[in-house]
Amino acid sequence: MPKVDRLMATNFNECITALQATGQPVAAPSEAVIPWCNATWDSVLCWPAIPANTSFTLPCPPLKGLDTTKTVTKYCHNSGQWVGQTEDDFSNPSGWTNYYTCMLIDWEVIEKAQSIARGARNLEFVGLALSFVGLITAIIIFSVFRRLRVFRNQVHLQLMLAILLTVVIRLVLYVDQIFTQRIDTIKPGQVGTTINSMNYLCEAFYVALEYGKTVAFAWMFIEGFYLHNIVVVTVFEGEPKMLKYIIAGWGIPMIHVSVWLIVVIVKNAYRKTNRCLGNYYLEPEFWIMDGVRLSELLVLPKKIFVLSYFNF
Repeated sequence: MPKVDRLMATNFNECITALQATGQPVAAPSEAVIPWCNATWDSVLCWPAIPANTSFTLPCPPLKGLDTTKTVTKYCHNSGQWVGQTEDDFSNPSGWTNYYTCMLIDWEVIEKAQSIARGARNLEFVGLALSFVGLITAIIIFSVFRRLRVFRNQVHLQLMLAILLTVVIRLVLYVDQIFTQRIDTIKPGQVGTTINSMNYLCEAFYVALEYGKTVAFAWMFIEGFYLHNIVVVTVFEGEPKMLKYIIAGWGIPMIHVSVWLIVVIVKNAYRKTNRCLGNYYLEPEFWIMDGVRLSELLVLPKKIFVLSYFNF
C-alpha cells in the first residue's frame, strides 16, 4: 500500500492538477495489461490511479473531529473500479472513503460517560422501585380506611394513581431492556425482542408514559386549585363533585396528548422515521405538552401550596 503526503482539493480539476504536480498517475499507463482505477476525488482528498487489487493510503485531512496522525485507505477492485462500502458495491464511481478510521475519539471519556450513565440508570431504577412500593402502600391505605375517603384525600389518590402509571411504564421499559435483547444490538430493519423494537407497542408505551406525566401535572394543579379555594374563599358550600375533577384531571390531558401525537405521526411520516417515535422529546412540538405542564406549575406558585397546607 503506497503512502504519500496529504492530497487535498476543492474540485476534480484542482485534484488532477495536484496529482500531476506530485508525479502521481491520473490514468492507467499505456503499457498496462491489467485494469486500473482512474484518479478520483471524494470531495476532500485526491486519489491517484492505481492497479486493480491494490490500495492507496493517505494521511487523514486536517478537518474538525479528525485525527491527522491517522490514515485512510481506498481500495481498487480487480475489475478496475473503486470499491464502495462493500466489496460488490460499485454504485459510486469514486468508491467509498472510510473516514471513520480518522475519527478523533477519546475512548476513556466515552467509557467514563457510559459508566456514569449506567450508574444513573441503576439509581433511577432503584428510585422507581421504591416509589412503586410506596405508592401501592399509600393507595391501599387511602382506599381501605373509610375515614380517609374525604374529598381532598381522593384528590391525593388521583395524583398517586397518575404517578403510579408513569412509574409502572418506566419500570416495564427498563426491565425489558435489562432482561431481554438490548436495543443497541438490533440492526436496522430487524425485528427485535424488546418493546423499543416492536412497532405500535413501542409507540403505545411512550404515548401512555407522556399521558401519565401530563395527568400527574394536571392533578398537581387541581390540588393547588382546591386547596387555594379552601384558604382564600371564605364561603365554601359543601364538598365539590369529584366527577368533574376526574373529567378535568384525566380527560383534558388526553386532548393535549392527542394533538401532540397527531403532529408527531404526520411529521414522522414525512421524515420516514422508523424507530418508534424517534427522539420526540427533543422536537419543538413536544412543547405542546411541556408548555401545558409548565403553565400548570406557574399559574399557582408554590407559596400557595405551602400556605394551603399550613392552613389545613
